[in-house]
Amino acid sequence: MAMGCGASEVSTESDRNAAPSNVDVTTASTGPQRRWVQIPSDKVESGYVRLSPFDYASAGRPVPMVWFYPERLDLDAMVATLEKTLEKYQLFTGRYAAPPEAVELNNQGIPVEVVETSGSAREAAETYLPLQEEYKVYPRHSNAAFLPSAEIHAKMDPDKFDPEVPLLAVKLTRFADGGTALGLLLMHAVADAQTEILFLTNWSQTFRHLPMDPLPVHQRCPPQVCGDEISDSDLTAPSTMKMRCVPQDEPVIPEFAPAMPKIMGQSICAFNFPKTTVDRMVAAAKVSAAEALDEGRYFSTDDVLSAQLWKAMVKLRCRQLEIPENSEDITTSQRACNFRGRCEPKLGHGYCGNGVTQVWTEMRVKDILAADISTIALQLRADLQKFTSATVPLYGRWLQKKQKEGFKVVPVFDALALTFVISSWNFAWHAADFGFEPFCFDHAALVPIVCTMVPRPKQDGFMVYAQGPEDSMQYLAEYLHGATAPASAG
Repeated sequence: MAMGCGASEVSTESDRNAAPSNVDVTTASTGPQRRWVQIPSDKVESGYVRLSPFDYASAGRPVPMVWFYPERLDLDAMVATLEKTLEKYQLFTGRYAAPPEAVELNNQGIPVEVVETSGSAREAAETYLPLQEEYKVYPRHSNAAFLPSAEIHAKMDPDKFDPEVPLLAVKLTRFADGGTALGLLLMHAVADAQTEILFLTNWSQTFRHLPMDPLPVHQRCPPQVCGDEISDSDLTAPSTMKMRCVPQDEPVIPEFAPAMPKIMGQSICAFNFPKTTVDRMVAAAKVSAAEALDEGRYFSTDDVLSAQLWKAMVKLRCRQLEIPENSEDITTSQRACNFRGRCEPKLGHGYCGNGVTQVWTEMRVKDILAADISTIALQLRADLQKFTSATVPLYGRWLQKKQKEGFKVVPVFDALALTFVISSWNFAWHAADFGFEPFCFDHAALVPIVCTMVPRPKQDGFMVYAQGPEDSMQYLAEYLHGATAPASAG
């Protein structure tokens, strides 16, 4: 299965084999200093970790994340416990095999960069994130200073399955007036958001001399994921799956490419939904859907938020591309679905890989804009309930078949960019406690067809991210403000 590997030097061999302890430090003005952290030789395992069909379907880019801490974290202890944590995550220090059907456990190491800079972590986060405000619209690359350097980022993004490129990179930024920013880049073909956040949480557990919980499970291809017992003879694409096959040697050009000049932009809208707002939205939806709920139907808080965001993004796209609001065009919610708990037997939270695929819901533009939030939420839930323990291995088997035939299997979008990835990162990022609980988290992965929600600090509701031109992001924020405001008493 040729996946297009190319050669790219990350460092000299002497740099890669440098002792991982005593990380060099520099000021922000001279750029980060770098060391390669490796697992001690007497703890290294050999072999390969096979990638799953869902890993391949998720490949393309690394996933960036940033945690902000109120105090300056101890560098020597951070590096020493990272080394210890990697003993249980040995594939992260490995490299793609050639051809890239697996990760080779060759302990090539991960780059760890350290920067000392002025100011405080809280000031740095407040510069762009709405820690106190309802929302902020800010430049797209505001978090770049806290993520691994542009040199490393350029080698990892896009992911070319290059066996010379690291799968994980780390950056520690310590602030003179207090605080630390901890940034990660981790290849999406190797891990999803839950795996990445759990990795950092287990690192923090090791830092505090606590056992990892849960331990990572590296068996990525059990039958309930890959459907090894399903015959290929009459295997067809599942009717609920909107994916297309692209020959391996051809570029993947998204259907919405012609719309990109109008929707791309270089701004982010980060909008806060405090718990009081979320509770009010859910209560209003339950009142609106009382008859349906009495009949045994159901929706979750996540359904309600996803419905609100989908409707808001359709409203925005109509404005950006001058699509009439009474259009018969189809809009699609391509909702990320974590199947760890849906498999039978369940995979468990420690499943280390991509335990996520998409669930698709379609509505006409005119219908979603006219619908109340409860109607949209009920439809989202109905489609999610169709995704069962039997669906996962069926998807996995079909993906695996097409990938082995030499195709890249990618989601279907549309020419008007009316297909939106609604992604809920409802994970306990605050559990990554290195003696100090993080006061802020920035998920940092932003493209104009994706809308992501993450928990706010202290689990006080959610923060939602979208990306586009500055005027569009301002419009989105004002629309969400009006759509979620309390109803007037009069």
